[in-house]
Amino acid sequence: MAKLIKFLIAAVVALVLGVGIGYVTASPLVDLIFVSKAVKNGPWMTNLDIGSQQAGPYLRAAIARHGLLALTKSEAVYFSAYSDSDGQPLRGSCDYAIECKDMDAEWWSI
Repeated sequence: MAKLIKFLIAAVVALVLGVGIGYVTASPLVDLIFVSKAVKNGPWMTNLDIGSQQAGPYLRAAIARHGLLALTKSEAVYFSAYSDSDGQPLRGSCDYAIECKDMDAEWWSI
């Protein structure tokens, strides 16, 4: 009985360590993959592989993490920004104007 308890404790510890190490190592890689192929315009960025067949597992993980609808590439373009054009963090207490040309998509999101 003592061997079974030791085995179960070791298995739980190994599982927790494996999940923890996997998350700690994969999390930065997911963000790096998302940003590495990003198309940028000022503080705005998008990854044109979102919703396409070229989206690999790490980009799909980034899409899931950020909660995008992830429609197909021909239907949607998703833009993200975390700062304004002056480099200051976006704040809910401020008003912002967004100007752009027509998008080559049926739907876009910011």
